[in-house]
Amino acid sequence: MDILINPTNKCNFACTFCSAAELPANTLSFQDTIKLLAPYKKNLKRLIFNGGDPLMMSPEYYLSLIKWCEHEIDNPVYLSLTTNLWDFYLNPNKWKALLSHEKVGITTSFQYGDDRRVITPTGVKPYTEDKFRKVLELFYFIAGYYPTFIYVVDYKNENDIIKALKLAKEYKIRCRINKKVSVGRASNDYYPRYRIFEQYIKIIEAGYINYEMNCCTTLKHIFTNKKDYCCDYDRNCCNHMVVINPDKSVVSCCFLSQMVNEYNKKRYDMSIDTNNKYAFAKENHSIKPECLTCNNFDICNSCRMYIKEVKDSIENMDEYCVKMKYYTEKLRKTFMSHINEIDYREY
Repeated sequence: MDILINPTNKCNFACTFCSAAELPANTLSFQDTIKLLAPYKKNLKRLIFNGGDPLMMSPEYYLSLIKWCEHEIDNPVYLSLTTNLWDFYLNPNKWKALLSHEKVGITTSFQYGDDRRVITPTGVKPYTEDKFRKVLELFYFIAGYYPTFIYVVDYKNENDIIKALKLAKEYKIRCRINKKVSVGRASNDYYPRYRIFEQYIKIIEAGYINYEMNCCTTLKHIFTNKKDYCCDYDRNCCNHMVVINPDKSVVSCCFLSQMVNEYNKKRYDMSIDTNNKYAFAKENHSIKPECLTCNNFDICNSCRMYIKEVKDSIENMDEYCVKMKYYTEKLRKTFMSHINEIDYREY
């Protein structure tokens, strides 16, 4: 089992698209964390930390969790942190012991444009490629490797995806192209999934399939319906995933964790009622009844929260369906015509 933990909603960035920006700045204590983890010790394999930014916590919080896992859990448990690494950049020695630990992996984030913004003593400023390169180089010096990075795509920066993958190729790392989700500051700015499929086609045709992570894992799901990765549109994730939030609520989806308010908490907080996740799944069985007879059912209806997002965001559902069918089939054909180019050791 993977446990996703959002230990804090605090952040030293002020990104315009942030899905967690409207949440209160709560923080989990170490004692509360292990109390919430205790029921899942038997099946625990990995702890995944998001935020806010995880480095707004202390290094001791994570080092103590590593020691707790080693003492309480028979199998090895690994920690994965998704962080902007800015506090590390400002205080590298503070984070050296954690980030170079053999059981800790790091993913960071970058994108072109001025939507990703860092808070500095002189004001909020864009997180530029120059700053990102400096962070990568310092991280390599301290930890001995370059971290992978997430690129959050929307209509404004989609034309720079290949540029980002060229950057990944330069450092011999991989990038994960994530679509902007319609919660938080981005709640009125929906980026449809067929648009992501269109970007995957461009990535494959440009020869960068081995430098982008979501493309092949999505294609693996399309072709085999098998999943061996954490999330990314898993219809039954509530059976094997738990998300722990800074307010000590426990939900079954990382998307839901950005929606915790008093109304949603009553519906999704599994510490109150474990049937909530199943009620939500039943309510969001499919985008529309016609999906049940469509060959694209497992693709378009692969995630309950994605189903809700589509129903809440798409005005012209018929047009959406036509585009999803078109780009899914085109993606299949493009993938098959470039299948010999894939380095399968990476997947």
